[in-house]
Amino acid sequence: MANKMNSTKVVTGVVRLSYANVWEPASINGSNPKYSVSLIIPKSDKQTLDAINAAVDAAIKEGVAKFGGKIPNKAALKLPLRDGDTERDDEAYKNSFFVNANSTTAPQIVDRSVQPILDRSEVYSGVYGRASINLYAFNSNGNKGIACGLNNLQLIRPGEPLGDKASAEAVLATSRRFVMVSLSVASPLRLTISPPTWTTTSCPEKGVQHNGTDSEHPGNRPPWHLGLPQHRLLRLVGAGHQQ
Repeated sequence: MANKMNSTKVVTGVVRLSYANVWEPASINGSNPKYSVSLIIPKSDKQTLDAINAAVDAAIKEGVAKFGGKIPNKAALKLPLRDGDTERDDEAYKNSFFVNANSTTAPQIVDRSVQPILDRSEVYSGVYGRASINLYAFNSNGNKGIACGLNNLQLIRPGEPLGDKASAEAVLATSRRFVMVSLSVASPLRLTISPPTWTTTSCPEKGVQHNGTDSEHPGNRPPWHLGLPQHRLLRLVGAGHQQ
């Protein structure tokens, strides 16, 4: 769900991260190094898209001084929201819009429990999350438009890695965090978490019984739907439950 925090700031719904340079600033085409990420937004997420468009309109009005004191024709401006179907020859961008967000300062990155993520392997191109962004006007060397600033990121679930740099270890690390968070949030039981051991196993289509039957502890079933391949799922071994 997208929320408009103020006129030019937006918290997106669940989007997919691509070209994620969020740990170290990177220079693109000789520009000043910045932290950056491409946010892939499904075209079905009307709430996020409407919030971004409203923030763009607000940024145009707020930045009127950069446009010579007059509100320019919107069609003449470079705008941040772009169509993945027409501008990108990439399967990951199909049926989606995208915005490229960047910042000179490092974004705060948290998990679903709003706990800081320190393991860099958990954040990779292909993971799903929410982003806090802000829109602002620019006028540089004759280029006028609205840019997208990157504030914070919250990871929601793992996804198929995009590009050559992502690895299976990244998916493993992220999946483990989401399983642990889901168990601690969803279970009515008090959990005693020992250092987990991870194994790979086949998984029935209807889930895996975990320390008892599903009817006994329906909230304790690991979230096998979190984007992992259907035939190879991760199972947590060594997390004890105490009633």
